[in-house]
Amino acid sequence: MTTFESRLDRIEAILERNSIDINTLVQRLDQITVNTERDREQAERDRRTLVDTVSTLSTRLDQIATNAEQERLTTRAVVRELVETAEADRLALVDSIAENKEKITTLTERFDRFMEEAAADRQQAALDRTAWSAEIRRIWEYLLRQGNNGHSAA
Repeated sequence: MTTFESRLDRIEAILERNSIDINTLVQRLDQITVNTERDREQAERDRRTLVDTVSTLSTRLDQIATNAEQERLTTRAVVRELVETAEADRLALVDSIAENKEKITTLTERFDRFMEEAAADRQQAALDRTAWSAEIRRIWEYLLRQGNNGHSAA
């Protein structure tokens, strides 16, 4: 075999080995392409899922914000109403206290007058007792002077 033929044989062997390597590489490249396409489709599905999730969360957050604002307004209205009611109750209580103070003052004055009258009545009763005691004593002495327990001797 000539050098030329031997070179050709070596070239053929190299080409055969490279052909096998190229076929293996083509198969691997096809598999990588399939895997890449599958991964791309999965990534697209994941992206859509994330977009849907973010959209859902955004909608929920908007609803929560709306509900929080409504609750804030409702709470503010309830607090305002409670403050107004408390103020009205406070004013009514102040008026009631003033009325009760006036009634207590009136009752105290009446009580003081009744106590003065009772003291005057007790003083008058003491004077009356003294006068009655004196009158009874005078009558008793008269009766004793008359003798016979107040009966005339017949």
